[in-house]
Amino acid sequence: MNQDEPKKFQVQSLPTKRISVNDALTHDLFSMTDDEYDALMDGDERTFLEAAKSKHGKIESRYWLDVLDDSCVDVSRRLDEYDRDILDACLSSQNAGNRCATSAVIWRGITGDKDARLTPAEKKKIMERVNRLACTRITVDISDAQDAKIYPAGMTYKIKSTLLPCKIVTAELNGQIVDDLICFNAESPLLRLARARTGKKGQKQILTYESALLNVPNQRCTPTTTKITNYIVRRVEAAKQHHMARTILLSTIARNCALEAADRRRQHEYRKTIENVMKSLVEKGEISSFEVVKEQGKYTKITFNFNAECSDDS
Repeated sequence: MNQDEPKKFQVQSLPTKRISVNDALTHDLFSMTDDEYDALMDGDERTFLEAAKSKHGKIESRYWLDVLDDSCVDVSRRLDEYDRDILDACLSSQNAGNRCATSAVIWRGITGDKDARLTPAEKKKIMERVNRLACTRITVDISDAQDAKIYPAGMTYKIKSTLLPCKIVTAELNGQIVDDLICFNAESPLLRLARARTGKKGQKQILTYESALLNVPNQRCTPTTTKITNYIVRRVEAAKQHHMARTILLSTIARNCALEAADRRRQHEYRKTIENVMKSLVEKGEISSFEVVKEQGKYTKITFNFNAECSDDS
């Protein structure tokens, strides 16, 4: 990214609300397999479901990915849950009215801890991911969905933008020179599409919840623990806000958080992390109870309930 001459910026407010896009496009983008990602970067198109049932039948939209010509970002690995967590933190900061954010603000956003300290190693990882999001361009063709009136009349049928429209600059922030200021240029196309969808479907595209739910007491924050925490909280909030299933398969957590290659010792550690997240949600009153279910000698899923029960498990 181009580095500008130092400019002056004011205090950033740390978001107390988490914004998370929770639609089919975002899910597909951050959970595809390595082979699917390679094919996409080689020029193949992918589709995502806009509507399973309508008078027009099943409605799908198409999308493609490429990288800005002048970028030197490594695109050899697929986009994953950690990329999604960082994007959510950026969207939350932008939604709170911030024109910019530092890596420290993003780290506090994905951990839910307003006092979280950022190590140089973690700062480097975050900025690499931010740069990746800022250089990866998505093109979405929604023409079929427009015909089915899923989007407002007059909206352009083709969206083309980087996943995180921003630039990274060296600047003066609150009197100190920082080299990792992320300046937002526009709204992410993922959030823009989610906001634009009409009706009840559109209302389910964006989750909003307290950032503090991501703060798990006595848990060491690493990319792996934050991935697990962010994924579980997002799933719980989707169940709470939109009456979705109150069951999470451990295999789904492993696939989405890239934990499938873990040995038995690591699997035990990750399961303890999952239990700690669920206990924290009980203590915060977000859920009333949970169970890690064991079937035929193997832990397979988490089930959970709310104080005010959801009306269905659809």
